[in-house]
Amino acid sequence: MTGRRFMLERCGLSGGKLALILILMALCALRFPSSTHADEMVWKPLTDEYLSDTDSYDNQIIADDGILYMSYREKISTGKYKPTVKKYDGNNWSIVSGGPASPGAVSVMHMALDPSDKALYVAYRDEENGGKASIVKLTNNQWEPLGQYGFTPKGVYALSMTAFNGTPYIVYGDYNKSNKLTVMKYTNNGWSPVGQEGFTDKRPADGTKSLIKVVGHIVYVAYKRDLGSSNVDMVVMKYDEDRPSDGWQLVGDAGAPLLSTADANSYYYAFDVYGGIPYLAYQDHDADKLVVLKYDGNWKTIGNGPVSAGKANYPSLSFDNGSLYIAFQDGANGNKLMVKRFNGSDWTMVGNAAITRGEVYYPSISVYNGTIYVGYQDDDTLLTTKIAKARAFVITYGSPLSAPLPGDIQVPYGTAKADALPATVSMKWTDDTTTPAAVTWDQGNPPYNSKAPATYIFKGQLTIPSGKQNTGVREVTVKVIVANPSHDTALSDLTTDAGALTPVFAAGTKSYSRNVANEVSQISVTASLYDPKGTVTIGGAAAANGVPSSPISLRVGLNNIDVIVTAEDGMTTDHYTINVSREGSNNTALSDLTTDAGVLTPLFAVGTTAYSQTVAHSVYSLSVTASVYEPNATLKIAGVPTPSGVPSAALPLQVGANTIAVDVTAADGVTTGSYTINVTRKPSSNADLADLTTTAGTISPSFFRETTSYEAIVPFGAQSVTVTASVYDAAASLSINGTATVSGTASAAIPLQIGLNRIQVKVLAEDGVTEKLYTLQLTRLPSSSSGSGGAPVSSSTDNGTQAQPAAGVDIILDGVSQSSFATAETVQTDAGTTVIVTLDEQKLLDMLDKKTNNVITIPITSKADVVVGRLNGQLVKALTAKETVIEVKTDGALYILPAAFLDISHVAAALHADNDLQHIVVSIKISETSKDKADLVRAAAAGEGMTVVANPLDFEIEAQYGENKITVSRFPGFVERAVAVPAGIDVSGATTGVVIGPDGRLTPVPTRIEVRSGKTYAVINSLTNSTYALVQGEKSFADLSGHWSQSDVNEMASRLVVDGVAKDRFAPDLSITRAEFATIMVRALGLKPDDGRHAFSDVYAADWYADSVAAASATGLLGGYEDGSFRPNQTITRSEASVLLTRALAFAKIHMQMSADEADKQLSAYTDADGVAEWAKVSLALAVKNGIIQGDGQRITPEDPVTRAQTAVMIKRLLQQAGLIDKINK
Repeated sequence: MTGRRFMLERCGLSGGKLALILILMALCALRFPSSTHADEMVWKPLTDEYLSDTDSYDNQIIADDGILYMSYREKISTGKYKPTVKKYDGNNWSIVSGGPASPGAVSVMHMALDPSDKALYVAYRDEENGGKASIVKLTNNQWEPLGQYGFTPKGVYALSMTAFNGTPYIVYGDYNKSNKLTVMKYTNNGWSPVGQEGFTDKRPADGTKSLIKVVGHIVYVAYKRDLGSSNVDMVVMKYDEDRPSDGWQLVGDAGAPLLSTADANSYYYAFDVYGGIPYLAYQDHDADKLVVLKYDGNWKTIGNGPVSAGKANYPSLSFDNGSLYIAFQDGANGNKLMVKRFNGSDWTMVGNAAITRGEVYYPSISVYNGTIYVGYQDDDTLLTTKIAKARAFVITYGSPLSAPLPGDIQVPYGTAKADALPATVSMKWTDDTTTPAAVTWDQGNPPYNSKAPATYIFKGQLTIPSGKQNTGVREVTVKVIVANPSHDTALSDLTTDAGALTPVFAAGTKSYSRNVANEVSQISVTASLYDPKGTVTIGGAAAANGVPSSPISLRVGLNNIDVIVTAEDGMTTDHYTINVSREGSNNTALSDLTTDAGVLTPLFAVGTTAYSQTVAHSVYSLSVTASVYEPNATLKIAGVPTPSGVPSAALPLQVGANTIAVDVTAADGVTTGSYTINVTRKPSSNADLADLTTTAGTISPSFFRETTSYEAIVPFGAQSVTVTASVYDAAASLSINGTATVSGTASAAIPLQIGLNRIQVKVLAEDGVTEKLYTLQLTRLPSSSSGSGGAPVSSSTDNGTQAQPAAGVDIILDGVSQSSFATAETVQTDAGTTVIVTLDEQKLLDMLDKKTNNVITIPITSKADVVVGRLNGQLVKALTAKETVIEVKTDGALYILPAAFLDISHVAAALHADNDLQHIVVSIKISETSKDKADLVRAAAAGEGMTVVANPLDFEIEAQYGENKITVSRFPGFVERAVAVPAGIDVSGATTGVVIGPDGRLTPVPTRIEVRSGKTYAVINSLTNSTYALVQGEKSFADLSGHWSQSDVNEMASRLVVDGVAKDRFAPDLSITRAEFATIMVRALGLKPDDGRHAFSDVYAADWYADSVAAASATGLLGGYEDGSFRPNQTITRSEASVLLTRALAFAKIHMQMSADEADKQLSAYTDADGVAEWAKVSLALAVKNGIIQGDGQRITPEDPVTRAQTAVMIKRLLQQAGLIDKINK
């Protein structure tokens, strides 16, 4: 766009206010009251001057309270620009602050005026600071940076800013956050993020701006979202600063937040918020015309269709007293300027369609009190500045037809033709009168070049004034001699204000220095030229010869100020340098000090250095945020360097006193200051047990931390017993029958009398006040009932225990009934009926001698509260070798267990049985859950909006050797438990198994529905024994209506695998973090959270996701980075997710192998397959092959973040592929 400059016009009533045209690229202003007709409107220029001397960009106009501001980015040299702001006071234009708004070169820029205090700001991409963002504020007619220049961590693009109630805001594409959008605001002398940094799911398109508006406590952002493959769309988002937990929200209909697929080649659009309603103007891809939308619950088109008749570009919006105006480049009218107003029903033209004579670019509109101003870049070559310096020459009547002017004209190098030649020639007539005659000159011989020293002959044609007789004198000639240019670049003097340079200025010396105090924040430099025809720039900005430069801001430390002298020839240059060293401040004060655990005592005040805080025991750690008063000061929190205004890493807290030191080092690097926070963490009040066992008998009910009363029956031979109790909180202490006992260790032997024996376990919490009493009632049988191994035979005791003699029963081997391969005993107590079936070792071994892969089914059809399948350790070892599966089957449940999962060698070692496997008794139990625990399950289900559809059952395995006993509760792989679904229960929806944890919360377990022998079962796969129940309930979210993932997300929510961000909102398109993905994976597989050692340096015990991450790490599902970190809050990419998903398939025993070549072939259908990292290639290919991850038909987008909806769908496909859940019918 060579030759385009900026111009400003105003349009007003005929005969009314003075016409306004700016010249720089072309701004127009127009007065258009509602009572005025379009044919009365007149567009007029504001002034006759161009605002810029060269190409300009990012033009922006603001009209406010009688003052116009115009900002633009003006070219300095190739790829370098200076930001300029000019002000019009009603008569003249002047440069704000007298120079550029930045010390160095910039690229993108944006201006904002705060309506509340009339403060003027400029934001720009600072090329002198690595392309980072800088914002300056006009203070006392000087541009001052907010914070430091280049305050962002990395480079930015697509930036804009606004200001509201004294607070500046900026939005930009963040190179530090995968080019996604970040919003920052400047408060308390520092920059802080508004919501999550990098909060968008995709990056803004290249070449576009992101626009920001703030209304009240709502921050709005509009941007063109890069969809890839040259596709973009428009997105508007908002953030409620009064509800930060809601995060950034899409502005749009639920499930369809995108306004349209906008033309990828149309980079420009307009966005504004008026009366709390967002407005958006852009080139619509489908209509190929300019449209304007507003959002009042839904996005609606303003008017009866598009604003433009054809293609349009560079839209700009402005409101004035409720009226909406738009300016744009009108493609249907030769790309000229078009201005329209919305009259309440449709768009009407303001003025006519020929506002400008030629093409316009980058129009910017601002309306104030009925006057409309439009600025634009002008492509009309007829608009030129006036240059008229005529010389007086006299030609006498009667001269020859062709006569030279007297004398040659000698002009300096670079003199324009119009300045070298006279515009008129004085002519003397026969009556001795002299009048001027206009002269038109040719191009010269040779053609005139002001920068080529030579002699040029010009011929001029005279125009005889009206009323004079044509005497025949029509042509004149003249010589113009262009002098050689000067090459002189020397300075005659170089000074700074308020101090002398070192060394003292001397001709030929090019490098100087100066030291200034910290209080000196800016400096002016005066350079005097030997040859005044040369030019000089100081600090990158043009300066006048011998005149002090505009003030140059100084950073703490070294500042290099370049003085560049260019000789008259425009080519010869010389370079001078002034190195100004500004001392650092000695200020060590803090401007704020907070923790994330509550309010400090006393409240923070400047000058107070000691604070205290008391926190609950549940607060394991806290973060401290300290903000320094002096921006260049540094600080350490607990000895760790921490940025000002940024929360520290989590600081672990011990119970009792904790002293946290905050040390500040001033900018001078010498002065230090110290602050302390004394944090007192309260002791725990937890007096629960985590486990309770005895060396004889089986306690009933099964241990649960909230249950405090237990009972057990022990044989006559058990003359004493030891009790092992483990506290839930390691800081608690306990006593057994009044004797202090170490948690997790056996008590001293407690003698037992025949009959009832009461043992009390008292737990004292860490706080020394809270107590909890557990009671264990052991009934020792009399000698007449002892039988063998404590099983009573045909007798009754005082406690109501009765036993029936053992009888031979059948089992099923590989589907064939085998008679009398086991014996059954029935024991009745006050607690209920127990049926024990013991396998006959010898008969089974004889039958299985030559077979492998057998299935032994122990059918127990008798009604009982507890059923037990029993076998000895020797038989377990033999069945393991035969790869046998053991099934315990009742009318209501089925327990399917590979013998190898019992790991009999490990069990024998734990029981101290050495190789005496024959006398190890293994009991596989299925029992009805105690009423108290069943009620707890139902209450927990109701809290989740679920209903228990089958009574809870306990699945247990115990191993006993003599008086030693252990519980086998974890397995190396999934173990199936099938629970019969009661008749009449509809299983067409999501039916899932759950376990209840010690904290009373439900955890889902993978469940599928199967029909076996005509009966419907819910087949539960789990790695642990526990209490299991079946629940049903349908969950849905309002913002999923019509979303592509609606049915899958609702199903996974109904299975309790995923949850919403609120009761009725799921936020399907939000990106998900690595911690969130790992937690959902652990929950989906039914893994028990691991509260053991955490493997990653940045995962702490107090983190909400710590136990889930530990469980996923312990089972090999996930790993960290080479530096030992997990980076839990980093969004997870599709490549990273594929690794976890394929590991989960392998964990579920879905064995898959694929070579690198096969992976390349699998991914070759995607256009971006080359972008898949080597470490992820096989995993991603396996995930694609198994239908877990799918592309968009063309791309697999390996580095895109995974959304919440995609996570739910991937996990569902994984569970179905592994056979862990079924495909529901609804």
